[in-house]
Amino acid sequence: MKRYYLIAIPALLFLFASCGKGGFPSIPSLAFKSIGPGAVHPGDSVQIVCSFRDKEGNIQDSVYFRASNSNVYGTYAMPNFPAQSNMEGNIIVELYSGTDFTPPAGAGAADTIYFYVFIKDLSGKSSDTVKTTPILSYGG
Repeated sequence: MKRYYLIAIPALLFLFASCGKGGFPSIPSLAFKSIGPGAVHPGDSVQIVCSFRDKEGNIQDSVYFRASNSNVYGTYAMPNFPAQSNMEGNIIVELYSGTDFTPPAGAGAADTIYFYVFIKDLSGKSSDTVKTTPILSYGG
């Protein structure tokens, strides 16, 4: 059974309604923060942390990810939490080598891979796609 972990830890910020141009975007905003560990073997997991901001706070649709050695996007449903205006926080996705992304073939083989990640809100608006820093993936 595939083990998927998606943790959304909204650090809710309530800002005054008078936010000007420096306020929250209506389209979800996503920024890459970190990835680790820097090297994985089949069965190991890698954790991707991205920060988000959204004016409507309706980001509860999905997180999409794709490894650089694949053309297929995987999807995780966001956990259900109350929508709040001017929401920001972190999204943590844990992906497993051999399950969520393909390690290189052959024992001792290694490949540098990175991930593309974006989110979609309940209105169907997608954030920009962010690219992680690379990790080293070993074959089994």
